Amino acid sequence: MKSVPLVRRAALGPAVEYLTSEGVPASRYLRRAGLITPSPVDLETLMPLRQFCDFLSATARAEGIEGLGFHIAGDRGIEFLGLYGRVLMQSLTIHEVIEFSSKMIASYISGMRVWVEHVDGQIRYCEEH
Repeated sequence: MKSVPLVRRAALGPAVEYLTSEGVPASRYLRRAGLITPSPVDLETLMPLRQFCDFLSATARAEGIEGLGFHIAGDRGIEFLGLYGRVLMQSLTIHEVIEFSSKMIASYISGMRVWVEHVDGQIRYCEEH
């Protein structure tokens, strides 16, 4: 049986906050995706990654927002991703961020793997889930 990738509910909070601040009716899209806004007590609980991605994709498509994930991260910051984001923010270099991510990403998104590849003089940050 294939495993279902899961993500911490903490990822949902910044998305809802950003969308609401932009005047987007986030609660409507949450209902359509079968999600509810996380409360402070359940930020570290898990939800299906696919459900979260479907929520973001459907909202971005319907509202015409390109690069929604980048907007959310730029507006709210990675520290809002709960414990994982706060620990990641303690990194002093990009190298430390990548090293930490490659070792700990599965604690935030189950079944996810990240790594770096060197291709034609470029460094690529890769992920798989």
